[in-house]
Amino acid sequence: MDQERRYEQLILQILNAHRAKAPRDSTAEDVVLADSDAKHYQLLTVGWERNSNAFGCVIHTSIQNDKIWIHYDGTEYGVANELLDLGVPKDEIVLAFQPPTTRTSSGFAQG
Repeated sequence: MDQERRYEQLILQILNAHRAKAPRDSTAEDVVLADSDAKHYQLLTVGWERNSNAFGCVIHTSIQNDKIWIHYDGTEYGVANELLDLGVPKDEIVLAFQPPTTRTSSGFAQG
């Protein structure tokens, strides 16, 4: 299996795990969106909570230049930590939600 396909499977594993443990006390639901052609993967919350429209991004990642880019991470533990736990090297994870100048001291890939 090539690296890009492996990374896609790991990302989807993480997104689906978060979707499965989402609280069910509202009519909002978590939805995994995967665009394998553009290599973008998201976990979104959509629906209604009480009388308010609920819509928001929980996680947004992509695969670019053989690296996993984390564009948004609304989780407590952190998608980067989950990827490290699954064996992805630090130098193949880009914390894209941080400014490029901050990434240089993060220990992760620069992008």
